[in-house]
Amino acid sequence: MNFNQPIQQFEMHYKKEKDARAKTRLHVLLLRRQKYSQQEIAAITRITQGSVSNICRRYLKEGWGSVYDKPRDGRPALLTKAQKEILKEKMKNEIVEGKIHRGWQTKDVRSFLKEQFNRTFTVQHTRRIMHKIGMTWKVPRPQHKNQNEKDVNTFKKTSPGRYCLWQMSTKSSA
Repeated sequence: MNFNQPIQQFEMHYKKEKDARAKTRLHVLLLRRQKYSQQEIAAITRITQGSVSNICRRYLKEGWGSVYDKPRDGRPALLTKAQKEILKEKMKNEIVEGKIHRGWQTKDVRSFLKEQFNRTFTVQHTRRIMHKIGMTWKVPRPQHKNQNEKDVNTFKKTSPGRYCLWQMSTKSSA
C-alpha cells in the first residue's frame, strides 16, 4: 500500500468507521495523505509523533487492516463457559433453610464454587463473575429475621405514608 491512492478512498474509510481507535488511525492516514507532516498530525490528533510513525508504517506494510486492533492473548478464565452455565442454572433456584426461602449471597456462591469446582475466589471477583453471568447483586429481603409483627402493624396504622414528589399539573398547555 502507499499514500498515492485517491484521497476519496481515505475519506470513505474514515467516514464509514465506527470503532474509535480505528477511526483515529484512519484520521492519521487521511492527514498523511493530505501531505501533513508527522509533527502536525501529532498536534492535530493529540497522539505522539512515534505513534503517527507506527500507524503510517503499519499501513504501508499491512494495508487497511492495520488500523484495527489485533487479537491479544489473555489469561485463561478460571471457570469455563460450561461451569458458568452450571452456576447460572443453580442460582435460578432459591436457597431453602427450613421455612426460610432466600436468594443467593456472595458467601453462598463462593462456597458453591469451592465445593463444586474446587476454585476459590475473592468476594469482589465472585461478584464480578455473578455480574458476567447476568445476576444482580442486591436482592430485597422479604422480611427481616428479627421483625416484630406488633410494631409493624402499629407503624402501618400511624404512618402518613410516603410523600409524593411528583404531582399532576393542573395548568393546560392550550
